[in-house]
Amino acid sequence: MPSEGGPELEVAPAGVAVSEPIGGSPAGGALAAGAQGMVYVSANPGTFPDALSATVANSATGESVTAAIVDGGFDPVALAGSPGDELEITVRFADGTSVRYVDTVPKRKRPRVVRTRPSKDAVDVTLNSTAVVVFSEPIDEGTITFDNIRLQLDGAPVDATLILEDGGLQAELVPELPLEPGTTYILEVTTEIRDLAGDSLEEPVTLSFRTLTALSNQIVFVSHSQDDWENGIYNNEIHVMNADGSGVVKLTDHLADDRSPAVSPDGTRILFQTDRDGNGEIYAMNADGSGLVNLTNHPADDGGPVWSPDGSRFLFWSDRAGNSEIYGMNADGSGLARLTHHLANDRGPTWYPDGTKIAFESHRGAVACAIWIGVEACADIIVMNADGSNPVNLTNTPTVSEERPTWSPDGMKIAFDSDRDACDPPCDFSDIFVMNADGSNMFKVSDPQWGGYGPRWSPDGTRITFTAAAGGAAVWVVNADGSNPVNLTADALIPAQWPIWSPDGSRIAFNMVGPISEFEAADNFEVFMINVDGSSLVNLTNRRGFEDYAMSWSPQR
Repeated sequence: MPSEGGPELEVAPAGVAVSEPIGGSPAGGALAAGAQGMVYVSANPGTFPDALSATVANSATGESVTAAIVDGGFDPVALAGSPGDELEITVRFADGTSVRYVDTVPKRKRPRVVRTRPSKDAVDVTLNSTAVVVFSEPIDEGTITFDNIRLQLDGAPVDATLILEDGGLQAELVPELPLEPGTTYILEVTTEIRDLAGDSLEEPVTLSFRTLTALSNQIVFVSHSQDDWENGIYNNEIHVMNADGSGVVKLTDHLADDRSPAVSPDGTRILFQTDRDGNGEIYAMNADGSGLVNLTNHPADDGGPVWSPDGSRFLFWSDRAGNSEIYGMNADGSGLARLTHHLANDRGPTWYPDGTKIAFESHRGAVACAIWIGVEACADIIVMNADGSNPVNLTNTPTVSEERPTWSPDGMKIAFDSDRDACDPPCDFSDIFVMNADGSNMFKVSDPQWGGYGPRWSPDGTRITFTAAAGGAAVWVVNADGSNPVNLTADALIPAQWPIWSPDGSRIAFNMVGPISEFEAADNFEVFMINVDGSSLVNLTNRRGFEDYAMSWSPQR
């Protein structure tokens, strides 16, 4: 680092770019020699490592401007100046020190690329990324063409929209489709790009970046050793496997309990709940288990993450307010928002298909109801806007319980389980109901003899699968109007539960435990799969001594 303070100013490093004066606006173009105009100052990433900000001052005009430093550089800032003016650049650091540099406004200067996003050799680039090029001064819009800025995959151009923005300082390529996962792309910027004075780019830029790996039609599940569990070691780990049971990969490896995995809509990220910090936290990781990050980072217990339909946010429950409330957060951990405010426990949130509303269960009933985690106040189904506003109680039955709401794919209906027709509370027997999204036209779709819980809509919204609640758990499927109920696991003669649909709706994965005639006798949970017509029952995990459950089926790309 140059010496601090003193009468001598250090010459600005090569990463700093100072443009010639330009007309009062980018449209004003080049100026006559010696005329005053707007001067643009920038610094490439890495120019000022560990610095916080930079102030550029023109002693000739008395004007100054301050820029935040990100990754050791800053994007162009503008101030008035003439050729020959000396600019003082004061760079400040977190420890309170500062370093001063000097540069001179040139009569003529070729533009350069200040930075790109993604950066050179970037990895784990998200699939919804655009390609951004930031220039050191405004660029002639006529030179921003697909010949001069190219995003390529295997030598072929990526279909995209190309726009010039931020007053001519930034070009952005917006791909028409999401980027391919686990793929290397090439971004090229040629010297045919010119500034408003007609000067060509100082040098071309060619860089590569690689996108995140994504899961496609794979099953993520939780597993633990039976021996560990029996010895009080609660060490769930998260695994992924292909839909045929092959290629099992352990994604987490920690002595703590990792559970409740949720795969992002694009298959690149997995949210999960863990107690590795001594309390429940929501972590995120890449689809291959890398890039682990604690998103919630709070001493309270947080759990039950649920992705928004576009993957930009997620919901979770937390007891940080003293009881279970529903919160929302951006996928990177920013933008925390408390969405519910009630003394009752709120949990089990589920997104409306377009992400504008949220349904959840709220245990604000007048009496106690038996639920799957114990006895608690009876629950109602509440719907609110995605920002937590306008909560509406759709069921409003204080002496019976409605739980586990789930929206139909078209958002027109909500399926849920309820004990309203089962018995006087408290009881542990429920049925599957469907109602319109406004709470009207409620009807039962489960067999009255068997009941059910945990409804899941098929991807096309025509059918619902669920777990039967009486007579030993079984996996059923029924038409959305309640017709044609079928017990898919009737031949197994042992408990089966918690079914989920394959992305194409042709198969159902679920948990089953105990001996089956076609398989070796076992006493542990396994992940099974069956065709929706009840054929081709297959044990996917088939791991004696381990409990495998809590599945999440990734989207099919």
